Amino acid sequence: NATTPFAHCLIITLINDKRTQIYIPQNLHEVILSVIHELDRTDYLQTASEVIACWAKLFPKIVPKKVLSILSDPEQFDDRDHHKLKAKFFVLAALFAHVQLSDDVISNQMLILNNLIKTVDDNNLTSFGLHALSSLFQAYPAQLAAMPFTDSQANFLLSLINTNKSLDSFVLFHISRAFSSLLPIISPDIEKSRPLAVPII
Repeated sequence: NATTPFAHCLIITLINDKRTQIYIPQNLHEVILSVIHELDRTDYLQTASEVIACWAKLFPKIVPKKVLSILSDPEQFDDRDHHKLKAKFFVLAALFAHVQLSDDVISNQMLILNNLIKTVDDNNLTSFGLHALSSLFQAYPAQLAAMPFTDSQANFLLSLINTNKSLDSFVLFHISRAFSSLLPIISPDIEKSRPLAVPII
C-alpha cells in the first residue's frame, strides 16, 4: 500500500541498500506522488517525501526533473487544493535537502515558493512554504551566494512581517528561521557586493 507509512520506512531502507535498489520499480516517485496528498498526518507526509527525495538522489539526471514536472502540473497538483499544496511543500523541502539542482531550477523554485507563500490564505500552509524555502537556503548556500538577486529574499521575508500572516506565532517563527538561513548567504562583504541588502540591514 503506497499510503502506508510503515511501507515508506521499509522503502527508504531498500533505497539505502545497494543490494535491494534493483528490486524497486523505476516509477516509484510517480506512485508516491499520486497518493501523497491523501496522507493526513504531517509526519507521514515527511516520510513519503523522504522516499521521493532519496529515490531522486539515486537518479539525479532523470528523477528530479520528473518530480518537479509533476509538482508543477496543475492537473496533478492543483495549488488551490490545500492537501496537495501541503504535500508539494514537503516534497520540495526533501528534494532540496537531498538533490543538487541547477542555478536556473533553484531560482525558479525560489520564485514559485515566494508567490505561493505570499498568496496562500491558510497560515499553516504559509508555514510549510516557509519551511521549504528555508530548506532551499540551507541546501544551496554557495549557489545562492553567487546569484545577484538572492538578497531580494530578505526584502520578501521582511515584507511578510507587515502582513496579517505574521500575527500567527508559527508563521513568525518560520519567517525568522528562513531569515536566519538566508543571512549567512548574503552577509559577507554586504556593503560592497550586495547594495540592495544595505537598506534592509
